[in-house]
Amino acid sequence: MTQRIILSTGNPDKARELRDLLGAAEVVTKDEGAVGGARSDAGAAGIAQNGAWGEASFSVITKDEAGYADVEVEETGATLEENARLKVVGLYRAMLERGEDPDAVWILADDTGLFVDALDGRPGIYAARYAGPGATYADNVAKLVGEMQGVSWENRGARFRTVIALCRGGVTETVEGFVDGRILEAPRGANGFGYDPLFYIPEEGKTLAEMDEAEKNGVSHRGRAYRNLLGKLRAEVDGAIASDVCVEASDASRARADASETERR
Repeated sequence: MTQRIILSTGNPDKARELRDLLGAAEVVTKDEGAVGGARSDAGAAGIAQNGAWGEASFSVITKDEAGYADVEVEETGATLEENARLKVVGLYRAMLERGEDPDAVWILADDTGLFVDALDGRPGIYAARYAGPGATYADNVAKLVGEMQGVSWENRGARFRTVIALCRGGVTETVEGFVDGRILEAPRGANGFGYDPLFYIPEEGKTLAEMDEAEKNGVSHRGRAYRNLLGKLRAEVDGAIASDVCVEASDASRARADASETERR
């Protein structure tokens, strides 16, 4: 079977990385039936084809490709988990309002933060907009380089964290992954995106931007978070899922119930 996933972001870099991780099918745009179908040609081999989800395959599109480019979810949460949940709930509600069935797909979002020891955890959950609204990757990198001037190597420790929220049938669950490293004095590498050129992993002897996709997915915060998610899904398939799996009814579920009640009235 092919499981359709809408990623609640317009960021093509995140979508590309997720397709690589899942070995997902190529993009299907809204005009080609994004919510209702998927092409059969698979992308690069990823976690899914490596057995974490049996024989299933995935089709991943962004909300923009699904026709929801105008849906902007304000990230008002105080934590990565809160913001990831806000993103899936926002898209779920938008689909309901437009008469689409959000339960026909999985809605997925992640929120990532960079927590630098010498900066008391900054930029933290504000990593994507650290240099201000509309900041580019280069803007954020330049600000971080400037703030770390004069900091010794021993004090350049940092942690990348990603929290993933997955909404299935109005129920949202979250998982997370992280990787520890150090912030370099200057960018290195041409791959990846965001702060990858500054984030050096001593065990690998490289920044995330100096790794190819396979290397990065093997060690990155996002790759680890997705492996944790797929491990949880595999446990469901194996019938070994625990009762305290932390799957909670989200605002999305309540929104759907409210909408159904309104229709009955």
